Amino acid sequence: MNASRRKVIVVVAMLDSSHVAKWLRSVAYQQYQIRLFPSSPHRRLHPDIARLIADQTSGVSLSSMLNVLALPLWVVDNIRFLRMRQRLLTRLCDAAQPDVLHAIEFQHSAYLAEPVVQNRPVTFYVTNYGSDLYWFGQQKKHRSRIDAVLRRANFYSAECQRDVELARSFGYKGKVFPVRPNAGGIPETLFDSIEVSQPSSRRVIAIKGYTNFVGLAQRALKAVVVRRKELRHFKIVVYSATYRARLVVVWMRLRYQINIHSIPKFRMSQPEVVQMMSTAALYVGVSESDGLSTSMLEALSCGAFVIQSGTSCCVEVVEHGEGAYVLRNNSVQEIVGALDYFLSGVGDRWNRTGMSNAGRLRDMLKAEALAEHARNCYQACLAAH
Repeated sequence: MNASRRKVIVVVAMLDSSHVAKWLRSVAYQQYQIRLFPSSPHRRLHPDIARLIADQTSGVSLSSMLNVLALPLWVVDNIRFLRMRQRLLTRLCDAAQPDVLHAIEFQHSAYLAEPVVQNRPVTFYVTNYGSDLYWFGQQKKHRSRIDAVLRRANFYSAECQRDVELARSFGYKGKVFPVRPNAGGIPETLFDSIEVSQPSSRRVIAIKGYTNFVGLAQRALKAVVVRRKELRHFKIVVYSATYRARLVVVWMRLRYQINIHSIPKFRMSQPEVVQMMSTAALYVGVSESDGLSTSMLEALSCGAFVIQSGTSCCVEVVEHGEGAYVLRNNSVQEIVGALDYFLSGVGDRWNRTGMSNAGRLRDMLKAEALAEHARNCYQACLAAH
């Protein structure tokens, strides 16, 4: 191979994802080329990804045809079991001759990429997102495909130790990168720009509004109805709200005169979310499965108390009772109990634990350090090729 040839990394990922956008910002403008391949239907590119593609000095590129055809190809492949996109990904790899193929997330990306890397001299790097192994690994139709990906992969990364141990238990024998948050962290300049008050002085409760897939926001909202009198001094913000959650919020406001409103999915930027969390006394995230919840990390980094499902990796970063309530069964009754526990500690107790968590999490979420980690991952993959 030509020693002067510029290294090539093909990244198969969801190109409307803010998490993917942060990853690409971290690894762009290097000595290698990044060729993008959309793994899922997107109505639009994430704006940050579009800007990277438009900047020819970034080293990030995407075929305009693949961008336009992402949605129709996904529709066709739902019938043809990924064959059309696998054929196109094969063509891209034949033309680009990548040194590394990086599949970000399993169900849309790694399943698509695994057959393409067979008998091909390429380093295969897979990144676990959220529920990839914890939730789908329990399902027979997914388990065989996960096993196939892990047998083929050379490098693996995850955002919590739970998912590293799961990968090993599923038979993965390759290199594991150090556990880090997948979502890219928070710039120190953003923390410097917000004013963080003592949690006891705050009057906002933030609730993650997911009701689709594994999201259980409707249970959190039912618990709020049960404790509406005790929470009457708080303004409740349901953000990243699905259509179903937004309907429930309207009903709660009309039926019970609760001070609550919703913000639809994709309407808030990370700076806006962090700004909201800096005014929140409490964050509530309820789901059947998750990885290291980005929303929970943002809340903790701003000193908020969190109520979080134990089906996430939350116990790896915060202890139950130390500024957090870890749910065990996600029932409405349990969430009501968690709200009571939060209300019982408002004051010096949650001020102390909240600000202690904030300092610790800010160190963990430094965007500059996480960007360097991302670049180191690619350098290791390229060195192994």
